[in-house]
Amino acid sequence: MIADHQPPNVTASDDADFVVISAEDWECEQETRYVLQDRSLMAQIARSAATHAAGTGHRLPQDQCD
Repeated sequence: MIADHQPPNVTASDDADFVVISAEDWECEQETRYVLQDRSLMAQIARSAATHAAGTGHRLPQDQCD
């Protein structure tokens, strides 16, 4: 399960459900949470996505794309 990033569901003796995830997945979740909570960073991502979609984003010279 851990290799394919599928967290196992566990039920405790008091019927409380919880999920066990790998340390790697936990770190990814924390990084995602950090980005989503940073309004400035989210605005930058939105601007970047918009310029990419419009084809007006920054382009590296061809010799730097290899």
